[in-house]
Amino acid sequence: MTKHLVRFQSAMNSRLRGDAGQGALEYIGILIIIGIVVAAVLVVFGEQQGNINTAITTAISDFLNT
Repeated sequence: MTKHLVRFQSAMNSRLRGDAGQGALEYIGILIIIGIVVAAVLVVFGEQQGNINTAITTAISDFLNT
């Protein structure tokens, strides 16, 4: 191999070693974002539970009475 190719492979190997764990960090970040979104949706539904129940009950009774 030429000296240039050896240097290129060495640079690529050190670069790849520097990126080790990057995929895991991205995966954890995505899971954290999904968790925050799910928690926000649960909080909103929890706060609006009375309104949702009333709306569903009204819709069912309107449908059955027609």
